[in-house]
Amino acid sequence: MPISIQEAKELLVEIIVTKNGQLMGKGTAFWININGEFRLITAAHVIWPSGNIPSSEVVRVDWRSYSAGGGQNQIMVHSHPNGNCCDYASIDFVALGINSPSFPFVLPSTNLQCDDGVRCLGFPLGKAGNFVGGQLFVSIDVGNVIEDRPLKCHQLLVSGSSYQGCSGGPVLKYVDEDTVSIEVYGLICGKPDIDLERHSLVDGVVILSSDEFT
Repeated sequence: MPISIQEAKELLVEIIVTKNGQLMGKGTAFWININGEFRLITAAHVIWPSGNIPSSEVVRVDWRSYSAGGGQNQIMVHSHPNGNCCDYASIDFVALGINSPSFPFVLPSTNLQCDDGVRCLGFPLGKAGNFVGGQLFVSIDVGNVIEDRPLKCHQLLVSGSSYQGCSGGPVLKYVDEDTVSIEVYGLICGKPDIDLERHSLVDGVVILSSDEFT
């Protein structure tokens, strides 16, 4: 089912993670229905940017949505058993137990294919903290799936720009200029660890396929 870009923005959340008063990370998260449970999910390296990922840890998450609603939660965060943000062959994913809006994104029934058009949404640093017309600035980058990379976990390489702060944001299928899929096909992990020249790309984005969310 397609939704408008405006509706998709409402399911984005800017998060700031701290522990004992010390900043741990900033990034993008989004609401999704995973097997009947609503979850706020993001990339693990947003929570643990140092790469030292424990199996679980209590952190404080300050969050606010695109249209400025938000909150603060002291929560126990559990990493994926194969999570390690310093290794692109592992699963850069974490789910946060925070109440969700009335409708979230959903998982797709199929995976992305090479040459599929996608849109990557997120809150880029330097602009994420600024409100434009009372709303957070959202980067909406259009790209195409360049390479399927099913290594130790399922990742894909997408053309487009990788902006700091957008890590953890959703990857949606492009429908038209104003519309995207309600299905999330992956989340933004970061810049590629491979040579972009062989694909004739100036920049690119590594995404974790949504089939690793469950």
